[in-house]
Amino acid sequence: MSHCTSKWLPIAVISMLLLCSLPLRSEELQWKIMGHLLEKRFLFRSAVIGDEKVLVFGGFGEQLGEQSSRRRGSVLQTCEIIDVKKRQVYKTGSLNVPCAKTAYIQTADSNIIVVSGLNTDSTTTRVCEMYDRKSRTWKEIGSLQIGRHDHSVALLDSDKILVVGGYAEVNYGAITAEAEIFNIRTGKSKVVQDFPVKISGGITVESKVWKKGKHLFLGGRTGGGGAYRLSGVYSFDNLSNQWKYEGEMPIASHGFGVCTLLDNQATLSVGGGRSYYFQTNNYPRNNTLKAICLETEQGMVVAGNSLIARTNCGVQSWNSEISLIVGGTDNYEVYNQTEWFDRRTGMCSYGPPLREARRTMALHSFPRYDKHGKQVSACAVVLGGLGANDVTLGSIEILEANNPTFVQTPSEEISVLRWKKIFSSAQFIGILSAFIIALILSLIYLLYQVVQIRRKSRNILRN
Repeated sequence: MSHCTSKWLPIAVISMLLLCSLPLRSEELQWKIMGHLLEKRFLFRSAVIGDEKVLVFGGFGEQLGEQSSRRRGSVLQTCEIIDVKKRQVYKTGSLNVPCAKTAYIQTADSNIIVVSGLNTDSTTTRVCEMYDRKSRTWKEIGSLQIGRHDHSVALLDSDKILVVGGYAEVNYGAITAEAEIFNIRTGKSKVVQDFPVKISGGITVESKVWKKGKHLFLGGRTGGGGAYRLSGVYSFDNLSNQWKYEGEMPIASHGFGVCTLLDNQATLSVGGGRSYYFQTNNYPRNNTLKAICLETEQGMVVAGNSLIARTNCGVQSWNSEISLIVGGTDNYEVYNQTEWFDRRTGMCSYGPPLREARRTMALHSFPRYDKHGKQVSACAVVLGGLGANDVTLGSIEILEANNPTFVQTPSEEISVLRWKKIFSSAQFIGILSAFIIALILSLIYLLYQVVQIRRKSRNILRN
């Protein structure tokens, strides 16, 4: 009996500590419908332009009738603003030229510059436009030499935008490696050295950790469907006008979600899809990724895995340690499942499900701080995209936490995983082992002292 008690006592103590450490929750976080876009849309773009205000522009409108990959809704000129604080959606100035699958950059004063894109379901525009957030109007500022969509852009300095790859001139056309630099001030563009490979759907990030200050081009693919995905990471030297190879992504992929961490501004990527044309198991579902990659000083490394393999998902930071993963697809099913990724443990746990399953949507987060710089609340907003059966969505969902408990640990499972991480760590096991050994030695010493005292007592009684 004493043996069994001693065996289970440490487990019981640890369980009690774990239960006592969990935050008391009278309710759970839930997504709520905040409102609806003025127009349903997908393959649009959106950007934060002020105090929790999101500009939504372009994209394909609501699909009507039988749809296929080449028969979609019309390309939109309309734009709207979502005021998250006021829970309002209102119209703003329209684009001069319709655009979908465009690329954009944000200037230092939060104005938006849209660079080329589709202006019908089959043709591109070369036009570049700027949105002035003060006047709420769009103005044509110039044009590219090559109309393109599904391309990548980077702001090299206050005047120059680097434009790379994409489908050239027409939809469903050839993917190009051609690159050019558009000058915001003059409205002119000049061709520069081609990107090292043909590319579409690449992601551009400004490195803050690995290659500090450089614009890195990540991922993408060389063709449509199951074509080769890219793993090489490149930057462009504005002085020499040359491309530089910087390293490799852990996995070649396309269509992954990306966000910037709140503390060190590192890049975090989630999911994506691999090539499948030239693999033995030729099924797209099996080529959707779970990998979560994190920018470190040594490069992009796998930091964990999501619970569900997904592509075309959204990801944003919830706090300095936890990121929110939303929606997406495995190329068959569209998800309403969300996940929390905790950098402290490198593990994911399920989050509250969306009201509507969706992919290719927009996701924005708004951490809020007090005057001392401490985060006091968190908010995430997801909008638009494609739902089940490729239905175009217009709903806006919001997930909000004002309770400090939900801000720091939005689910109980995160706390459980953190304790499991501690209990299973080599450091904890080492400390626990040392404590047990010290306890055993103390008991042995105490027993020795008891034996000595009894021996002395017997000697005294004999004398």
